[in-house]
Amino acid sequence: MDATKRLRTIGAEVWHCFYSWPFWAAVLLTLLLCSATEIPQLNTSSLALICNVADLPFALNLGAGSLFLKLTGQTWFIVLLPVIAGLPFAYDFYTEWFGGSYYSVIHRQGRLGYTLAKAVSAAVSAGCAVFFGLLLYAMILFVRFGSSANLQVQQAMPEGSQGAVSPFLLQMAALTWNIVAVSMVIALFSLMLIVVLRQNFLALTIPMMIQYLSFRLTDFYTGLQLQQYAQDNDMDALYGRLAITYLLPSNQFSVHTIFHKYTGLPLPVYYLFLLATALLLIYLLHMLMERRVRNYA
Repeated sequence: MDATKRLRTIGAEVWHCFYSWPFWAAVLLTLLLCSATEIPQLNTSSLALICNVADLPFALNLGAGSLFLKLTGQTWFIVLLPVIAGLPFAYDFYTEWFGGSYYSVIHRQGRLGYTLAKAVSAAVSAGCAVFFGLLLYAMILFVRFGSSANLQVQQAMPEGSQGAVSPFLLQMAALTWNIVAVSMVIALFSLMLIVVLRQNFLALTIPMMIQYLSFRLTDFYTGLQLQQYAQDNDMDALYGRLAITYLLPSNQFSVHTIFHKYTGLPLPVYYLFLLATALLLIYLLHMLMERRVRNYA
């Protein structure tokens, strides 16, 4: 199959996911998952106190931007989003792959073309479903809290620093991109699990269980390091010991905020790492599909 036909095949697979009900169910579930974020109530005097004594980007607890940035601090968001990322493609792929209809499709598309079409459609549909859900959530936040809350923040801030709230939009965009990129890699992992385990349920829930165990491990390790900090009172050493936790899966949704600080490398290096991980998963998926086709033949 030439490159043009292969691109058309990939495009058709992606559009098929967009027109399926699991894709829009994933969009809705992402929105509902985001909407479960706790919304604190603070008055202007409380905001003034916070802005005077704490680092502004992490201290503000009211307003569209600050509420959006709270997402990756919620356990349920970290744990459940991988399940949602797998919904747009899992059912259709499982039905085709284990229903036997894949064999005739592979003969038309070629083995590599089939693998690429399924992998790209899984990653793109997962990324778009999560992105649309996050976008709808951001729009709701701006409509409900945007102007009035940000005005309170501006009034509460010290003289001369009223423009400090403006980076929120850039921070929201960076967080959205990072969540979408990680969700696409998780979708490829779920796709591979479907082929290996021959079950939809386990393929979607294993990433969730990995996230939960990773979160609990991070919490336990952080507690130990805080006890050590209470003894030596060395903040730099504490940050150094905690840096290893950002290698764990549950912290990938927010790793973009500290990657440069702890590694000294530019952030694009992290996304090159995600790309390399995605390519490795696609290669492993292709090997598994090749083995299935040879055994079937």
